[in-house]
Amino acid sequence: MAQGERTVEDLANEANLPIANASQHLQVLRAAQLVDVRRDGLYAYYRLSDERVFRVWQTLRDLGELQLAEVNRLVQSFLQDRSPLKSITTSELLERMEAGDVLILDVRPELEYQSGHIPEARSSLLWNLFLACISMVLQIPSVWKIVSQLSPSA
Repeated sequence: MAQGERTVEDLANEANLPIANASQHLQVLRAAQLVDVRRDGLYAYYRLSDERVFRVWQTLRDLGELQLAEVNRLVQSFLQDRSPLKSITTSELLERMEAGDVLILDVRPELEYQSGHIPEARSSLLWNLFLACISMVLQIPSVWKIVSQLSPSA
């Protein structure tokens, strides 16, 4: 879609998705005003609503790749050499919290946080939103994958 409009059928075929699923993805993108649709008889032709949509997607993709590399590096460091890490007791954690030296960020889904959490821990809706965005970029839902494949600079 970065190079021009495409039918739902074309997009579904390239993404190896049922037409109904591709259509649902496109409807979500349309509701978010990321794509526009032109109807011609029985066919719906989708295109990006603005060239900035593609630039935002490229930026998210690049950020996801960068973050994935950093996450992989951290995981490898943690799994291989734990010597720089220091474990602390619950009482030490509470002391640090009272002193204002630490902030506990609970990144679990909101319902889990609401059902119980460490006192003073903060729920991170924005963090979860960020993780969802990164997950979307890294798992590349079908429509976004197609945009990437059609991009001359991807």
